[in-house]
Amino acid sequence: MQRAVNALARSIRHHHFPGDGCAEDEERPVVRLAGVVLLRPDAMPAGWTETYEGACGRLGVEPRPEGWALWNTWGDHGMPVTMIVTAVDTTEGLLANWSRGRTVHPVMPVPSQIALIHQSWSAPMFLSPHGARRTDLSGRP
Repeated sequence: MQRAVNALARSIRHHHFPGDGCAEDEERPVVRLAGVVLLRPDAMPAGWTETYEGACGRLGVEPRPEGWALWNTWGDHGMPVTMIVTAVDTTEGLLANWSRGRTVHPVMPVPSQIALIHQSWSAPMFLSPHGARRTDLSGRP
């Protein structure tokens, strides 16, 4: 009984969102993210001086009314890569959890959600708790 209660508590402890890997039909591998960037027509991230259309052009994607999510992760041999994905709602869910210090990782997007993959990271970004520790930017001694 205690195990069942603990499993239930773990599953409801964080804010759930599409692609969080908690649904039974989501058996895709987890993506360990260094951080994310949300690009939107009406609100560009702090530190980005270009317009939404300019950023989309530089990244090689068409502007979308919903915006884009940039997932910074690691590719082969630990090299930094950015996946430009349509999973804006998933990214919002990640940010809601990370803002509370909860390390949550999304599942790998389906191929139709990935527009492009760039070598290197897009910055500035919101660091994940995992990414902050791995890049030694957590602020902890």
